[in-house]
Amino acid sequence: MPSLTAAQTQRFIPGLVSQPDSVALLWATRAEAALAAWCGVPRRAEGQPITFSQVSYTVRTHRGEALAYVRAYGELELPLGPIVSVTSVTDNGTALVEDTDYEVDALSRRLYRLNYPQSGWTPDFGAIKVVYVAGYADLEVETPTLYEILGEYTQHVYERQGRQGKQSAGLGGASESYREETIPEHLRAALDAGGYLLPRGRRRLAAARQAAGVPQPPSSTPGAS
Repeated sequence: MPSLTAAQTQRFIPGLVSQPDSVALLWATRAEAALAAWCGVPRRAEGQPITFSQVSYTVRTHRGEALAYVRAYGELELPLGPIVSVTSVTDNGTALVEDTDYEVDALSRRLYRLNYPQSGWTPDFGAIKVVYVAGYADLEVETPTLYEILGEYTQHVYERQGRQGKQSAGLGGASESYREETIPEHLRAALDAGGYLLPRGRRRLAAARQAAGVPQPPSSTPGAS
């Protein structure tokens, strides 16, 4: 399910009120997948939509699309947040226990090793594997800024149907995607200012601004997504 409910989507797009809820949810899913991908949120599994909602991710250190980084010997940064729960952590094949071997800082997306510096995270490529749930249960309540950005972008996508930027069409089940340039600059700036861009999203934003000759403002520290 997308982060926006059918009723919330219809609030942003009044023209969908007379349509079945499934139509509103389809537009919401497509818009969210495009926006979340642009932010740098990875696909959790093949065939699954990219989302800001709470889902399970499997990440390894410095490997693949979803990366975890050893920022310091005792500090591991996960790519997606906020952290809801940690299912499992292995370091060099050794299973670790929450609150015994490490503690979780949900908002900063970090796991801190306990008993540091006697024990720390192994910095080797792919040595650490983390399975965890991250994302938002209710955007409107937990992060109103992202809720408004996603709602406005969903409306933007809907209003652009059949116009420039649409790559494939069909509400009857066909996939649909939108080029990056259809994301308005003010929404890109709001995502950046709110800290919703992951490293891939920040690089994409910088490249797009450079190509357009837009001045590069200081980027905020990520932490909201």
